[in-house]
Amino acid sequence: MRYLLIHKVSKKVTNKENKVKISDIHFTPTFVDNKNHHHYRVYPLKEAYKKGLIDHSYNEIMEHMTESMK
Repeated sequence: MRYLLIHKVSKKVTNKENKVKISDIHFTPTFVDNKNHHHYRVYPLKEAYKKGLIDHSYNEIMEHMTESMK
C-alpha cells in the first residue's frame, strides 16, 4: 500500500485548454498487519521492519518498489 502526498498542484486555464501540473510527489510505503483478517493495523515500512513484521529491509523494498520508475 502506498500513500501519496501531493505537495504542489497548479492549474493553468486558457480559452482552449486546461492544464494541471502535479509536482513534488512523495510517498510513504506502508505494511498492513492483521490477525485472521481482523484488527488491521497500518505501519510505516521502517517501523514494520523494526517490529519484525517483514523480512526485507526498507532499502530493499524501496529499491523494488521504485525499480519501474527508472
